[in-house]
Amino acid sequence: MLRALELADPSMEIPLGDEGDPVWAAAELLCGRVGIAFAEFREQTIEFHMSYDGFSSSEKDDCSKNLLRFYHGRASRGGFAQYAAVAAYAAAVFTFPITTVFVECLFSGMNLNKSTMRSSMLDDTCVAVLKARELIQVFGGEYNGSMEPLPTLDFAKALDHNLK
Repeated sequence: MLRALELADPSMEIPLGDEGDPVWAAAELLCGRVGIAFAEFREQTIEFHMSYDGFSSSEKDDCSKNLLRFYHGRASRGGFAQYAAVAAYAAAVFTFPITTVFVECLFSGMNLNKSTMRSSMLDDTCVAVLKARELIQVFGGEYNGSMEPLPTLDFAKALDHNLK
């Protein structure tokens, strides 16, 4: 599944084999989940990855340091006109959690590991548990016990971040 998520990164090698490849099979599941036509996505992805050598040095740098910045920059210049399915797939990939470690740590810290409460928890309650760890940072130590307003992503910081 992780390799299917990596298809959004044009700098990564991708399988060019048949559609029975496990990477493409996982990508087809993801495409189906978010409403992207898989055949179109596969064709555009192969073409997009093959065009990577023609990317500017700045775009290549962004691909290795901040893929979100790469997609944001290219989209702002209209660079996805012929790769709409790739852009839609990348947008979906950016919303998928790639690890459950963070979530498991939250539940573990609250002693909710294999409890009846956890297995019957409503979605809203689960979301509140996941957000609880970040409340002090989000509200600057002035949290009033309410989830209003909802925490938001600082998009400018996300675009400025670089992988080390």
